[in-house]
Amino acid sequence: MTVTNQLRMLFEDENPSLAAIKDEMEKEHGSSLMRFEGFKLVAQGLTSLDEVERVTMNLG
Repeated sequence: MTVTNQLRMLFEDENPSLAAIKDEMEKEHGSSLMRFEGFKLVAQGLTSLDEVERVTMNLG
């Protein structure tokens, strides 16, 4: 899975909405709990989008 432009824009917001991130992920890629948990860490400033992509790239 790659991070779409729409998903990336959600993370550029100062206070990203986790619900909006989850909705976009489900719309674009289906559900992935591990990836969503990673994106929550990005929203909290604890990791980067690149790191989440690297770790979850083979999940589908």
